[in-house]
This record gives sequence, C-alpha cells and structure tokens, in this order.
Amino acid sequence: MDPLSALDIAAAVAQLVQFGGSLVSKSQQLYKHGALLDHIECGNATRRLIELTNGVRSSWRELERLGDLSPDAKALETICCVCVKLSGELLSRLEKVRLDEKSTSRKWKSFRQALKTVCMKDGVDSLARRIADCREELNSHLIVSIRKKAGALLLRQDEVISSLNEYASKSIAALLETRTLIREDLLNHRDHIFRKTTENASSTQSSTLLAISEAQTIEVEIVQNLHFTMIDDRHDAIPEAHRRTFRWIFDENRKEGCPWSNFAEWLRTGSGLYWINGKAGSGKSTLMRYIFNNAKTRQQLNYWAGESSLDISGFFFWNSGSPMQRSQAGLLKSLLFQGLQQQPNLVRVVFPEEWAMYSSSTVNRTKIRDHLYSLSALQKAFKRWIDLLPSSSKVCFFIDGLDEYEGDHEEIAEFFKGLSSRTSNVKLCVSSRPWVVFDDAFKGIPMLRLQDLTFSDIQAYVFDKLEGHERMRLLKDAEPGHAAELVNEVVTKASGVFLWVTLVVKSLLNGLRNRDCIDDLRRRLSELPSDLDKFYMHMLNHADPLYREQAARTFRIFETLMGSSLRNVSALKFQLALKGTFQNMLLDEGGGPMGYDEASSRIQQLDIYLKSRCGGLLELHGFDHASVVLNCYSTVHFLHRTVKDFLDTARARVLISAAITSPDFDPNLSIAISWVIMIK
Repeated sequence: MDPLSALDIAAAVAQLVQFGGSLVSKSQQLYKHGALLDHIECGNATRRLIELTNGVRSSWRELERLGDLSPDAKALETICCVCVKLSGELLSRLEKVRLDEKSTSRKWKSFRQALKTVCMKDGVDSLARRIADCREELNSHLIVSIRKKAGALLLRQDEVISSLNEYASKSIAALLETRTLIREDLLNHRDHIFRKTTENASSTQSSTLLAISEAQTIEVEIVQNLHFTMIDDRHDAIPEAHRRTFRWIFDENRKEGCPWSNFAEWLRTGSGLYWINGKAGSGKSTLMRYIFNNAKTRQQLNYWAGESSLDISGFFFWNSGSPMQRSQAGLLKSLLFQGLQQQPNLVRVVFPEEWAMYSSSTVNRTKIRDHLYSLSALQKAFKRWIDLLPSSSKVCFFIDGLDEYEGDHEEIAEFFKGLSSRTSNVKLCVSSRPWVVFDDAFKGIPMLRLQDLTFSDIQAYVFDKLEGHERMRLLKDAEPGHAAELVNEVVTKASGVFLWVTLVVKSLLNGLRNRDCIDDLRRRLSELPSDLDKFYMHMLNHADPLYREQAARTFRIFETLMGSSLRNVSALKFQLALKGTFQNMLLDEGGGPMGYDEASSRIQQLDIYLKSRCGGLLELHGFDHASVVLNCYSTVHFLHRTVKDFLDTARARVLISAAITSPDFDPNLSIAISWVIMIK
C-alpha cells in the first residue's frame, strides 16, 4: 500500500474515533440528565427570551388599543413575533432529542438520541444564529425608541417648567401688589394710632426717662464720692515681687517643717479669715500685692464661688500716708467704692439717706459729701452692703498692714473677725506684724509666718542679683566655693527679713563696683548688723562726713513737710525746700511760672541727691526720665515703715541733731522760702 493511501485510512480512522467519542459523551449526558447540558442552557435562555418578548408585546397591545402605537413600536412588534416563532421552533427541536425519564432501555435510547443530536446539530445552530440576530435587532430598536422617548419627555418638561415660571411670576406680582396695599393700610392706621397715643403718653414717657437718668446720675455721684486721692498709691508704691519669689504660696503641698495653713486650699474651699504675719521687713506687703494681682488668685477663688459672681477687693494700710490711707474711714470708702462699681444697683439700698438727700433739690451737695465722709455713715453703709449681698455673689477682701492702721488695733481686728463670720459669702485675707493683739485676736485661724517660708526666695534673690554682676561672675570662676558661701551667709544672716537682704545686696554690689575680692565682701557683710534699727544707725554713722549734715537737714525738712497729717511729700516742693535759703531766694529772678522741663530737671537732681546723702532711706516714687510731665507729680517716701520708726527713736534724733552744726537752721523757714520761690 502506498503511503498516501495509508495516511487517508489513518485520518478516516481518527475521525471515526473522534465521532465515536463525541457520541459516547453525549450518550452519557443524555443518560444522566435526560438532555445535553448545552441544550438545557439554550432552552432556559430561549424560554426567558420568550417571556420578555411576550411582556413587551402585551404592553404594545395596550398602546394599540389607545391608538398610541407608533411606527417604531410596530416594527418592534414584528421583530418580537419573529423571535417568539424561532424560539418556539428551537424548543421543539430540542425536545425531540430529549430522553424520556420513564422510558425503558435508557442506555440504548441515550445512544440513539445522541446520534440524532449529531445529525440535527446544523439545524439547531442555524436557528440559534437567527434568534441572536433577532435579539440584536430588537436591542437596537429599543435603544432608538428610548432615546426618542427621552427627548420627547425633555421637551415636555421644558414646556411644563416654562408654564410654571409664568404662573409663579404672575402669583408673585399679585402678592407684591397685595402686600403694598396692606402696608399702606397699616401705615395709615399706625399714624392714626400714634397721633392718638402720643398725646397721652409723651408726658409719662418723658418723666420716666428723666427719672431713670436722674437715678443713674445719683448712683454715679455717690460712688464717685467714695473715691479719694491716693486711693491706689500705697498699692502702687509697694515693690513688685522678684520674678522667682513667692511662687510657693499657690502650691498645694506644704513646706516640710513649717507650720502653715495651705493658702491655695483656703482660696478654693476655705472660709472666714486667713492671717499672713511676719517680722518687720519680711515682705508681707510685697506678698500681699503679689497675691492680689496674680491671676491664679482669681482662678482659685472661682472654684470657691462656683456659679456665683466673684468680686475681689483690697486695701493697703499705710502709716506714712494720708489720713485716708491709714484710717478705717479710708478702708471702708475704698472697699465700698470697689464693690459698688461692680454692683451699682445696690447703691440706693446701701446709702438710703444719702440717696434721699441727693433726690431733694433743697439739700446742698457739699453737705451730702460731708455726711458721706463720716465714719458712722460709712460703717452703716458697709454693714448694709454685706447684709444685702445676694446669694449669687461672693466677695474676697485682701487687707494689708493692720499694724499700720491708725487707731485701736484690737478694734480693727475684731471688726474683720466679725465681718468674716457675718456671712458665708465673704472671706478675708489680712496681713500684719505678729503683735500680741493680733496673736490673741486671730488665734486658731488659718495662718502663715512669712519669715519661715522665704529662705529659698531670699536665696534666689541674692543669687540673681549678685550673679548678674560681671565682677561677681569672675570671682565665682576664680573661687566658686567661697562665692557660694557668701550667698549662704547672706541668706542665713537675713533671718527671713527681705528688706535687710535688699540693703545688704546693695552694699555688696557697691563693693563689687569698687573691685572688692571675696574676702572684702565677706568682711563687708560681717560688719553689717542683722537688726534693721542697728543697720540704719550703721548707715548714718558710715555716711560720708561731707554729706552728714546735709543728710540730717534732709530728714528734718522731710519730717516737717509730712507734718502732723503725714501726707505724701511732693518731690518738687521737697527739692525747693532743700534749696530754700535767703541767698537762693534773692538769686531767683522769678521769670514766670516754672515749666515742666525745669521741674523735671529739679526732681532728677533730687533723685541723685537722696541716693548720695540719705543712703537710700528716702526714695523717689513715680519718677520716669522719659516722661517730663509725670516727673512733676513724683513723691518722696521712706524706704520702709521701719525707717520712719527708726527716725522716731531717741538715738536717731540725737544723731541727727548732733550732725546739724548751724544754729540758724529751721526746716520751717526753708519750706517758707521754697513757697516764695514758687510764687515768684
């Protein structure tokens, strides 16, 4: 047999084997499922197509009855009919090759049906292709129909919107016209009503407004009459605390070994009275100013006040100041002024008599002010104010320097104790020296003793002041151990007296400027007495002999100017009195009133004079080289209350008198000559 013939036979055998395998596979599917899997899927899809097509045809029949069937819809109906016909024919052919599940000889029939399937394959495939073509044509017609319908709907929507806009415009125009008519009608009625009511109400309204205005005027005038000159001078004159001192006052934890009541806890939850006491010069006033001005004080007190309003008022007694600065009348006026500024609605009930007098046109205003200044009127008003405080108000008073009060100290102590127990809405923090009268009055109440708590404050102050000097830094680098010992000696020797520390530090800084070594500084420190009175005596005894008489004259003139009323001394008047001699009076040509520039220049000379002659025991307050006008209102004060006390001692008076060698010196004459110079 030739090769080509053999190849043909082999190919025929392969085709026969492939056909036989396909036939066997189809026979197995028919035997198992009763139909071929492909036929089952095709039949299911065809039935779904028939259901969808019939649904579309039923919708079109409804439209046809309404006479609404378009040419596109008719074309779609034709396509649907063709799809249904072809689908039915396909299902019929598939059913012919399906194996009956109840038949016997299933294997043989499966084989026979498989053979039919192979024979009918071309016909089935042809029907499937025709159905697919109909489906594609149906989809295309549906898409075109939907687009046409959407366009028609959009046109219809535009027509509807246009119609609505036209209707809305007409409605709005009608409403506006109606509103205009109603408004005009209301205005006519209003004018009519206004004309009728104005005639009856104008007189009543005017009298009411006038009464309100007069009431507010009386409130303001009564409150302003409580104000007095120098009401804040003492507070402003107290030196501010050094930046690293007194922080412990707001700490929640006590210092170990120091029996003191927690101040922060008292602010937050305490009641009644808190007493700050300390030795002369220990820094009580500086601490009280620090507390009074510190925002943390209000933060802690807000916790105590809760939902109530909070008022914080203060007064700083000053024994070297004016009568109002050292009296109970000044205390009460200041506290009432601060309180009623915050609650002016209480003025009428706190000062009922004064209110009635102000309301009467026949009473002289000067007489009212005199009555308002009386201590009895102020005491009654203060009690009324405290008693009338609403439950929604809380007040905390800070009173400094009870020992500087000019009056019965036991009486003022009892006054504050009674005030603290009068109502739970009021509490007080007071300060004083630890005199027996205050020890007895304030026994058992929360307190602290200042000199027991300022060791670290004094240490920080001394360290900062000395370390700030370049010469001290050089000495510390050379002798670090000795420099630290010097600081510790100052702190230990101070015994809690801050004033003594400031004076000692000034002396040490002078030594540094003179190039003192550590040994010189320590010797300088050892020569300075730890007692303030002895320290002041040391300062006077060691003053430059050339200036000693000038210093003595300065102290005498200053005391005379203060007089029995102990008022603040004007720096300009003081400077003119120091230069008040007949020779100066004759040389002064009196070229007209003194201008601000000349006055400022004189006060600047006085500042230098006091520092060089009086060793810092007298100080200038309110002096600012940059402000010529403010300089003219500067005043002169003692460095501290202890300086005044010292100069009142017999030893100091003897020393000052001995230093004045001229028998013709008279401080009153110097003051009189200064007045003549000012008049010229």
